[in-house]
Amino acid sequence: MFSYSITPYITLFWTILVSSFYCLGQIEVPPSIFEPLEETAVRQSTDTAHATISSVGDIMVHQTQLNAQLSSENTYDFNNNFDAMRPLLQTPAISIANLETVFGGSSLGFKAYPRFNTPDVLANAIDSAGINLVTTTNNHCYDQGTPALLRTLDVLNERGLESVGTQKKSTDKNYVIREAKGIRIGITAYTYESGKKDSLKTINGLVVPKDYAHCINSFDPYSPKNDLPRIKRTIHSMRADSADVIVFIMHWGKEYEPLPNEVQVFMANQLNAYGVDVIFGSHPHVVQPFDLMRNDSTGNETFVAYSMGNFISNQRYETMQNYATEDGLLVGVEFIKPPHAEVQLKSVFYEPTWVNRVKSGDRYQYEILPVNEYLKRRDTITLSPQQWERIEQSKKRTNTAIQKLNVQKKLQNASIQFYEYGDLLNKHRQR
Repeated sequence: MFSYSITPYITLFWTILVSSFYCLGQIEVPPSIFEPLEETAVRQSTDTAHATISSVGDIMVHQTQLNAQLSSENTYDFNNNFDAMRPLLQTPAISIANLETVFGGSSLGFKAYPRFNTPDVLANAIDSAGINLVTTTNNHCYDQGTPALLRTLDVLNERGLESVGTQKKSTDKNYVIREAKGIRIGITAYTYESGKKDSLKTINGLVVPKDYAHCINSFDPYSPKNDLPRIKRTIHSMRADSADVIVFIMHWGKEYEPLPNEVQVFMANQLNAYGVDVIFGSHPHVVQPFDLMRNDSTGNETFVAYSMGNFISNQRYETMQNYATEDGLLVGVEFIKPPHAEVQLKSVFYEPTWVNRVKSGDRYQYEILPVNEYLKRRDTITLSPQQWERIEQSKKRTNTAIQKLNVQKKLQNASIQFYEYGDLLNKHRQR
C-alpha cells in the first residue's frame, strides 16, 4: 500500500516553502519530511484494504488575521498559514477541517468575532493545503444568516471541496460517503444549538427559521435525548448506503475547558451505542483528551478525540491569557479490511500543532507548525529561542491533555496501535 518515493509536488512544495518563510523567522525547511501514506501499499498484501482519515480543529479568522492576509493590492491570500502543514494534510486519503466562519461575500463586509464573514479565497487556501472535506456546521455557521450559510456551500463546491454538516434542501443527504482504498466511510457532522426560542432552534443566539432548520445538523445540549432519534436515523442511512465505517464530527462542549463536559460524554456514549466508529470533536478551542469507548452490550468500540483545539486563530496567551488556545491537533485513524473479514481500526496517529504568530511591520504573520516534526529538525530550522520554548511547552500541554483518560493503555488493550504521525510514516516506509 505504501511506496518509498518522493513525489514531485512534495519537492516543489519544499522549494517554494523555503523562499516563502522569510517573513516568519527565516525558517529553513529540510528537503522532505513526509511521503504520501497511501502510496506504500505495494509492500502490503493487495488483498488487504487500508484507509487513513485525519481531522484538524477549528479554522478561525479574527480581525488581526484579516489584517495580516490583506496585501498591498487590497486582495487576500491565506496560503502561507498552511504551508508548513501541507505535506501532513495531503497524506491521508480523507483530510477534514472545521470551517468556523462563513463565506457571505464582500457585499456584507469582511468581519471577525462575534459574527464572522471571511473572504472566499480562504477556501482556495484550504483546498491547496490538502484538506478535502470541510465541516460547515458549528456555532458560527449562521453568523450572517441563511443566505451566507447557503453561499458558503457554493463557494466550497466551486473549488471542488466537499462539505458536510449543512445542506440546502431537506431532500439532500446530511452525510457523505467516501470510498478510500476499497473501504466505504460515512461521515457526518453536528453542532450544538444555543437553545430554543418559540420552539425554533437557535445557533449562537440567532433564530433559524423553521423552513431552514433542515439546513443545519444540530442537537440541543439542554435536552439532547430529544435529538437522538434523528441522529440514529442518520447512522442507519449511512449503513444502508453501505458504509463500512461511521465518522462523526461533533462541535460541542464548553470553551476553554480542558476536560469534556457531561453533554459531550453523554453524546459520545450514545454514538458508541449506535455503532459510530470515530468521533472528532471541536469547539472548546483547547485540546481535550482522547478516549476509546467500548459498549458492553454491543462490543462496539469508538475512538473519541473530544477536542482538537484551534488549528488557526488569533487566540493565544497574549489575547486570552491562556497558552492552551495556541495548541491544536491533527488526529488520524487507519482502518484495514483484511480478506473475508470485517473492517478494523488498526491505528490512531496524531501530530500536535502550534500557531506561530510573528510581528512583521504593522501587522502579524500567522503559520501553523507541526510540532513534533519541527522539534526533530530544529538544527535545520531558524526560529527564536522564545519560539522554540513555546513550541516545546505546547507539545507538553498537548501530550498531557490527550492522555488524561489513559487512552494509550485502552488502545493497547484493544490491540490498536498508537503513534505520533512521523513514527507511523516511518513504520510504513520500513515495510
